[in-house]
Order: sequence, then structure tokens, then C-alpha cells
Amino acid sequence: GEALHTQLQRQLPPQLYQALWDVAPKLPPALRRLLFTAVHRQLGGHLTMMASGGAALPAETSLLWQRLGITVLQGYGSSECSPVVTSMVAGEPSPLGSVGRPLTGVQVHLSPDGEVLVKGPNVMRGYWQDPERTAATFVVGWYATGDLGELDAHGYLHIMGRVKDLIVLPSGLKVWPDDVEDAFR
Repeated sequence: GEALHTQLQRQLPPQLYQALWDVAPKLPPALRRLLFTAVHRQLGGHLTMMASGGAALPAETSLLWQRLGITVLQGYGSSECSPVVTSMVAGEPSPLGSVGRPLTGVQVHLSPDGEVLVKGPNVMRGYWQDPERTAATFVVGWYATGDLGELDAHGYLHIMGRVKDLIVLPSGLKVWPDDVEDAFR
């Protein structure tokens, strides 16, 4: 994302670049694509949508692609869930930083500690010939993903980090290493 942003700045005079950059978010995607025709030509001219999963997509990267007129859809899942749990839907607004809402038939719940728990027809029944690991991974019929999350009022999931990475201070305050790293950046 950052490399593309830098390349854009080099290709255009500073005032023109800044004017395009400022006006783009106020325009529909088709006009954004027109503003940044040179970029789209370099990408083959047909890219209109991208899907992201497997790792957190920085908000700045998502905003950059959207500013260029390319829809960015994020999802979340794991191999144990065949593999998708949540996804954004094209044409529906999703909160920045969200990985979407659960797929039809899939339920997402948070443990008291904020761990993402999943239940649905996509979830495996257990690990092959490993009853101990299966028992440790399932909490009352829910698959415990090992990921920490938050569900907003509209059912959108936001991944906060991994359970094993969570730092709980003596005061009870929960600190995610990703938040500390973002603050340092």
C-alpha cells in the first residue's frame, strides 16, 4: 500500500496529486477509477474489487485502495472453519477495520475474555485422532479460535489479536501488543 502511495506521488505534480487525493473520497468508485486511470492501466485496467483474509489488513491500505476506486472486502476464518467465518458483502457499507459479519448459518460469540467462538455447519467436528486437542479447542460446542475480537452493535466482527498475546495488567486492563506497536509507529 505504502509503495503504491509513494509511486502515485512521484507520478503527478504535487498540487494535482493533492487535489485528486482530497476529492477522491467524495466521488463514487467509477469516478475515482477515472481520476487514477494511470494506476488502473498499470494494474491491467480491470481490477474493481479485492478480497483480503489470512492476516489483518491495515486500515490505511484499505483506504488507499478504496480511494483509487477499488472495493476492498475483508473476511475472517480458519482452516477449522472451512475456512470462512465472516465476510464483508459487496455493495454494503462496513465499518473500517471490520472483517464483516458471520456467513449465513454461522454463529459468532465472544467468550467472557473476548475470544472469538464459532459454531456452524462449516466448523470441523474435531482433530483427527486427537481427542485431547479437540477437547481443549471446543468450549461447550463452540470452536475456540484463539483470536480475540469485538462485535459491534451491528454484528460486525473486529479482530483484536491472539489470546496468547494478550497482556493483562495488574489493574485488570487488557493490552493488545498490536495496539502498542501501532502507537509506536
